[in-house]
Amino acid sequence: MVAAAKRAVEALGFGEVRVRVATAAPSPMSASKRLIPEVKHTVAVASGKGGVGKSTVAANLAVALSRRGARVGLMDTDVYGPSVPMLMGGTKEPHVVEGKI
Repeated sequence: MVAAAKRAVEALGFGEVRVRVATAAPSPMSASKRLIPEVKHTVAVASGKGGVGKSTVAANLAVALSRRGARVGLMDTDVYGPSVPMLMGGTKEPHVVEGKI
């Protein structure tokens, strides 16, 4: 991936290209500060424009994290046209308990 990124940028006409890959895991919030105490980390996928692939990115990210052993929950907050259920193969209505999905 690093080599491919380097070649792509060099193809744009830049001279020497150095690629640095860095990752940092966020520190979990204390349970008392979380809206949902059982959820340690939240990843939001957002855009100011519709139709750019947010749901597809979110679904693929959820599957990738799950395959790496993470416990994952995925929520589509598009109340007018949620597409995550279709992307994930869902066929049922959401389960609602005490007004919560």
